[in-house]
Parts: sequence; structure tokens; C-alpha cells
Amino acid sequence: MSLAAAGGVAVGTLVVVMVLLAILVTLQGLVLIEMVKQVAQLRQRVDLDDEPAPLSLGLRAGDEFPRPEIVGRKDGRSVILFLSTGCLSCKAVAAAVPALSRRVTGRLTLLSVVEGHGDRELAEFVRETGLSDQRLVLDERRDIAQRAGIGVRPAALIVSRGLMVEALAVRTAHQLESLVDRLMSDERSSWEPERAGHQSLVTQPE
Repeated sequence: MSLAAAGGVAVGTLVVVMVLLAILVTLQGLVLIEMVKQVAQLRQRVDLDDEPAPLSLGLRAGDEFPRPEIVGRKDGRSVILFLSTGCLSCKAVAAAVPALSRRVTGRLTLLSVVEGHGDRELAEFVRETGLSDQRLVLDERRDIAQRAGIGVRPAALIVSRGLMVEALAVRTAHQLESLVDRLMSDERSSWEPERAGHQSLVTQPE
């Protein structure tokens, strides 16, 4: 084979390789675009699903919270957050409380009720989540949640002037933030228990 022929074969081979590489890069780009679209759709779906879920309780909307010495009529608008030291998601939710409290100071009270076994366990949870300088009740006997009829952790109980308005499961910090944002943006209607006919916003268990 002459030198010119060999050079022609090399150039032809190089062109083929370059074309194949261009096709491969194009395919990878298309795959990457499709992956980005799927991730965006998944994030949108998660955001839509990541909302507080209503809870069924033994109390009816408009009834007085069973421990008025903790949250009473003088406290105005409050969100009572029920947490447990044995609940993994409770730590993440509790860690969001200090920043939220600073945002709502003077407009909304955030009270954390923490359940646990023994002072050491409770103290460790409070220290790790930054709740030490927050409004806090340590409930070693698990009495408060039981009297309120709450069996889910973490959960939020919305109270207005000592009266129950709504109860929800808040499984993530995002759900708690979403709930607080909703309440702050709708300062009147979301905080008034239905008194006419004693209609329940927190349904009775079946």
C-alpha cells in the first residue's frame, strides 16, 4: 500500500471515529436532558406530596385544649408540636423550630412537647435539636399527647385562644414550615373553630 493510500485510510478512519463520537455525545446529551426533566417532575411531585396530613382525634374543633395551663386563652394563637425522642423524623422537625420561632415572634407561639424516657434522654434531644431556649414542655409520662388524643409523632395541634382548631401530622421540617406559612398568610379564617353546629375540623376516629 502506498503512503498516500495509507494516509487516506487513516483519514477515513478518523472521520468515522469523529462521527461516532459526535453521535455518542448527542445521545448522552439527550439522556441527560431526559434525566433532568424526570428529576424536575419528581421534585415537583415530592413538593406536592410533602404537605401536612390531617389527623383524626377524639377532640372536636372548638373544644378547649385539655391542658389549659400549658396553652390557654391568654396565649392567643399557638401551634403545639408533639415530638418524641424515639422518633427519627422528630429530630429534623424539631431542629427547624428555633428559626421558625424567630420568624413568627409576636404573631404566633410555637410550643414543643417532647416525650422521652428519663431526664438524660430528654436533655440530649433538646440539646441536639436546639430547643433549649424555646418554649418547651418535657413530658416523660406522655400524658399531654394522650389526653389530647394524639397518637402520631411528629404532629402539630393548632390552638386559638385555648380552643383546638386543627391537628395535622408534620413528618418533615418542610411540612412544618409549610403549615406555619399557611397560618401566617391567613390570620383569620384558619384560626376560628367552627362553632355553628359544632362542625368538626378535626374528625372523630371511626
